[in-house]
Amino acid sequence: MKQIIDWITGKFQQPLSALFVVLGGLLLLLGIVTSVPLPFAKLEVPDPLRTTAIALGIGFIVFAVLTERSFLMSKPLIEEIPVRDIQARGKDFAAHCDGEMHWFNVPLGRCIPPHFEQFLKPAIDNDRVTRIVFMLDQTVKPTWDQLIAPAVKEAELATRRLPKVTVLFHDFKNVAPVRHNMAFKVININSLRGSKPEAHVFFYDESWMRQVSIKGKNELLPQRMLSVKPGSELFAEIKVLCDSYCFESSHQDPPVVQNGRSAVGTQPGPVPNPAPATDG
Repeated sequence: MKQIIDWITGKFQQPLSALFVVLGGLLLLLGIVTSVPLPFAKLEVPDPLRTTAIALGIGFIVFAVLTERSFLMSKPLIEEIPVRDIQARGKDFAAHCDGEMHWFNVPLGRCIPPHFEQFLKPAIDNDRVTRIVFMLDQTVKPTWDQLIAPAVKEAELATRRLPKVTVLFHDFKNVAPVRHNMAFKVININSLRGSKPEAHVFFYDESWMRQVSIKGKNELLPQRMLSVKPGSELFAEIKVLCDSYCFESSHQDPPVVQNGRSAVGTQPGPVPNPAPATDG
């Protein structure tokens, strides 16, 4: 039963839609088999009411689909996450998403203990997350090796499962992946429950980042963030970036992104390194 509810809530973003689907499915089942044993009670429908139960069940499901479609159509594909919600939503997504998570060109401040406990460890502990891939500039490798890799190893050993975190270092300083030095995290990639992917995007800019002292070092933390959904041009560009850089060897030359499409063999001009060596 829990797996069914998890699947339904993963399919529907509007809680009311998920509730109507559950009620509709239950009524349909009662109309077909007349009785359903539940952990807390046994539900039964008299024979004269079976047709009514089936009709109500179909009605609830249709209403849920229409409610969800209306909700998705009215919700913008790109919206800013309120500052007060950034930390809570990051922790909640890590604990409840599934499939793969991709972290591209992100500052490492929130991956360093004690922030590690809120933003990366919940994803490692989440058994529905199959893989966590970091695509980072090679200049932040010392920060990763010294402050994050030990915490990742300890957390993965505690789960008694196979390691799921992969870190890939690239030379980003001569590559212009996107304008304005974008960084992002994508969740629910290749979701096993059919959950919709979502990206959280921010930029290396003073209005988007702030410096804090962590472990005696100045690190960057996002103070503004965008939620980006499939269907937008920005999400298409993000997908191209993930496909371009999410490989095991950093010695390959990934395609350059131009307007959301890859241009194989194009050599971009040099741009400033978006992630300073000491500000992971």
